[in-house]
Amino acid sequence: MKTRQLEILNYLLVQDDYVPAQILADKFDVTPKTIYIDINVLRDELKSYNLEIDKRPYRGIKVIGKKQDINKALEKANTLKEIETDNKFDIDVRRRNLFINIIVKGKGVSLQNIAEEYYVSKTAILNDLDYLTKSYLKQFHVSFKTTDKKIIAVGSEFNIQSAAIDYLLNTITFHKVPFVDFFWK
Repeated sequence: MKTRQLEILNYLLVQDDYVPAQILADKFDVTPKTIYIDINVLRDELKSYNLEIDKRPYRGIKVIGKKQDINKALEKANTLKEIETDNKFDIDVRRRNLFINIIVKGKGVSLQNIAEEYYVSKTAILNDLDYLTKSYLKQFHVSFKTTDKKIIAVGSEFNIQSAAIDYLLNTITFHKVPFVDFFWK
């Protein structure tokens, strides 16, 4: 479950009435379509708590179920959020996630969004990118390019893949990070 989905779940669990999708979209700075996609993910998650998401035209979205089931789901959601927040404040985890998203997965990420996600300044993210470049990517002739819209990897495909493979193997071998942790997010 993504951070935003967790936040939407938390928000809906404490609401007593229906919440229009547009209100959720404005609150979480996404489109109503994204809200509906997230709601479908949440619908599957809530089944294990005997809860349902009710969508009503012109009324909105509401979690339906027994109060005790709602409380259990809220407790679990808060626990997951605490774990995620704790991990976000760890600079090594942040740098690893940046590396994985940009180099391994090949995703271009927004500087603004990534700074907000980790509750740090854009400068902190730029410093992380500089650290990763100097301490690791330079030997593979790979660097980061930052534009207004996103951060991308720059280098030949072979060099980017070599850097990704080497990073994964070193991190798993020397830092004892389980392979599944790379793709948890």
